[in-house]
Amino acid sequence: MFGLSENLMASLISIFSYDFKGIIDYIFYSRDLMRPLGVLGPLDENWFVENKVLGCPHPHVPSDHLPLLIELEMQIPPTNNQRSNSIQMGIRR
Repeated sequence: MFGLSENLMASLISIFSYDFKGIIDYIFYSRDLMRPLGVLGPLDENWFVENKVLGCPHPHVPSDHLPLLIELEMQIPPTNNQRSNSIQMGIRR
C-alpha cells in the first residue's frame, strides 16, 4: 500500500482506545482518477508511553480515532476525441 514498508504498515492504527488498538478507519479513492502523493505517518509510540496514555479519549488526545491524512493528486484521464471533451464539459459547437 503506497509503497510503505511492512514494519510501517504493522505500526499503523486508526483507533487507540483502552480495550482495542487497530485499523477500522479507511480512506477510499479512485485509482483511475487519483494518485497518492503522501501519507501521514503513524504517531510515535514513545509519546504514548512517556505521557502515560493507555487509551483515548485522553486530555491530550480528545478522540479514540486518530487522524488519517493522505495527499492525493487528481489525474485527468487522457482522451483522444476533442468532441467528447467538449460534450463532457457542456460546450456546444
